[in-house]
Formats: sequence, C-alpha cells, structure tokens
Amino acid sequence: MKKIYLLGLSLVTLGAFAQRTAQIEKVYPKQIKDNNVKTPTDTLWGNSVFAGPTFYSSQNGGYVFGVNGYGDYQKAQQFLAMNDLAVEGAVLWFGAKEYTSNMPSSKVVVWVSDMSGTGTTTAGSGMPAPGTPAQTSDITIANLDTANFNFVNFTTPYFVSGGLDFSVGIDLRNVAAGDTTGLVSSTDGTVDVDEMSWEQWNDNTWHTIKEAWQGLNVDLAIFPIVDNNAVGIEEAAGINGVKFVTFPNPAVDQVNVTYNFDNAFEKASLEIYTIDGKLVVSNNLNNLSQGTYTTSINTSKLAKGTYFVAISADGNKVFQKLVIE
Repeated sequence: MKKIYLLGLSLVTLGAFAQRTAQIEKVYPKQIKDNNVKTPTDTLWGNSVFAGPTFYSSQNGGYVFGVNGYGDYQKAQQFLAMNDLAVEGAVLWFGAKEYTSNMPSSKVVVWVSDMSGTGTTTAGSGMPAPGTPAQTSDITIANLDTANFNFVNFTTPYFVSGGLDFSVGIDLRNVAAGDTTGLVSSTDGTVDVDEMSWEQWNDNTWHTIKEAWQGLNVDLAIFPIVDNNAVGIEEAAGINGVKFVTFPNPAVDQVNVTYNFDNAFEKASLEIYTIDGKLVVSNNLNNLSQGTYTTSINTSKLAKGTYFVAISADGNKVFQKLVIE
C-alpha cells in the first residue's frame, strides 16, 4: 500500500510494513503562464486538475504518476462518453523530466483503450479496468515538454459508444534507464468522480490510485482530443457533461463555438492552443447553467495552421482540432 505525506512535514518511515509513500513535489498556480499568449486574459481553470495542479514525487525515487522506484508500468485516466465519439488523440501535462540517456528510443507511449480489463478499487478486486491499447502514439523523452501541454494524435481514431467508459494512459516501460518523467494531477480530494485514475504495477495488476495510495483521490492531467465532425450540438462528442462544436472549421477570421453543459458548472473557459501546446486565446464563459450556448472568437490574428480548441468546465477539459486558413 502507499501513503501520502507533505514535503516539509516530518515523514514517518513505514518501511517495515512495505507501505509506499508519496510527497507533494510542487503545487502549481491555477493557470499556466506563457509569454507567447497573444490574447492575454485571465485563464479560468476548473475544479479538478486545474483548481490546484499538483506534482507528486515518490519517496523512493521518481514520481508517483510516472517513472518511480516501484517500477510501475502504466498510468491512466478513465472517462465517460456522453454519446458516440471518436478519440483522435490526447493532451498531457508533465511536471518534470530528466533525459540523461541520450537515447532517441527513450519514450512514453500514449494509448487509448476500453475498460475491458480487471483491476482493484476500494470496493474490491475484479472491477473494470483499462484494457488492451487500441491506438498508440509516442512522445520521446527528448521532445517531451514540461512548460506546455503535449499534444499527440492517433493514426486512426478510436470510436467509443455513448454511455461507455474508456481510458487514456501512458506506458512507461520504454523510458530508458537514467531517464524519468511524471504527470501532473489534481490535488488530493479534488475530483468530479471518485476512482477514475489508475496505475498498473510491475506485476501487471491494475489498481485505482485511491485504492493503491490509501485514499489519494486525484485526476491525472490527461485529456482526450475528440472528433469535430458533428453537424450539430446534438451529435457532438461529449465527455463528463461537456460537449461542443466549432464552425466554420476550417476558419479564417472568426470561429463560432456552440457548447452544451449537461449540468451547471461554477467556472468555465474557452481556450485555443497551438499544436506545440502554447495557449494563444483564453476567454471566460459567462453562461454556466445547464443548456446550450454559442460564443465567437476572433481568429484573424492567428497564423494559418492547426490548433486545438478546449472547453474547460470545473476540471472537465474537452479538446477538438481547429484549422485556421
């Protein structure tokens, strides 16, 4: 079992009981600072990961949600598809890396899967857990960015039926010796749904983070990129109560975003990121009640190319591609 402690507090050694311990390495501000933001407005983050982004280190070396002394194989975040959708890729936020091997093959493998596996939660064993990866994409440690989001695309979209859960995760077994990295997460106790984050131990067994770390209840900084081919908001891909469509797409001088909230939220924002993870537009959304709304963004000052639009609502972040012509 694993246990949580805070840096700066006295640590009680529980090695005799083979308990794992975690420490808060860093607590981030509630927004990512970026000197390249072209539309400087306050970035409004939600309740989950972005209410108090936190980076946990492992007492025996490495990071709780990455390479560590326990030799954990994989980390994953579970999601609920509101309706039929296609997962085209993922966005990940890493808190640190060390690249000392100089091996180009050293990498993190990002994947998407169903929940056909079995694992252990606080309710017991034999529970649905991440299954076999259906699509993968690599991030080399050399290219992994800790200052911005990391965007990856899957070669083929992964289709999920509405009402089903799926997971997006990272496989750490191809990280070379001497290299390390780890994901940012929400702070303990800040989640929308309990036990949606997972890890696979080096004995191939899956465990929820809450079960494995004696109650550590967090969401990992992993966000799916869903399809943007819906013709209307009714058909739009949605995750955890949030869905939206962009039009026109491709856009020239303006893009309209119609979004739907399945329930009321406390805080929400609309953001646009470059393909290398830099935030270039951030607007607070004033309509937070359950319902459907439309807002417009001036894109005339954005260079031609591929971007990612995100709706962030109380920690639920949904991404779609946007092309500017």
